[in-house]
Amino acid sequence: MKFFDKKPASDSFTLTSNLTVSGHIEGLVSGRIEGIVKGNVKIKGKIIIAETGTICGNVTTSDVVVYGSVEGDIVATDSIAVGPKGQVGGNISSNSISIDQTAKVGGNIRKLQVNEKINFEEVPSKMTADGQQAILVKSDMLKKTDKNKDGWW
Repeated sequence: MKFFDKKPASDSFTLTSNLTVSGHIEGLVSGRIEGIVKGNVKIKGKIIIAETGTICGNVTTSDVVVYGSVEGDIVATDSIAVGPKGQVGGNISSNSISIDQTAKVGGNIRKLQVNEKINFEEVPSKMTADGQQAILVKSDMLKKTDKNKDGWW
């Protein structure tokens, strides 16, 4: 099952499988999560959660493909695809939802209303309202990656 034919933007990030982030990740670029995030993720672009990727928090994004696991809720303005063996413990809400027959979703599935919008333009400061450290991903901080490696990057 192929979920996206488009490649992510040239400005993108990868959280590799040997990394764990304790805190929120927010930004305006697409990314791939192969490691563990213990916090919420709010990304304006597309997010790919690889088979080795785990997010212990909520995800807010434009598009997301889940091959790994998300222990919280997912809200995506455009689309959510839960791929083979993908797991979502919470609710999913989007305009377009695709769930593979081998995937698991523990919460409710809801189509977003036409007037529902997500404000991605609020860029975080170094500290979030709840006092946790936030990681801000800016395009000038990104390392360019090999786009031919696996068709995505």
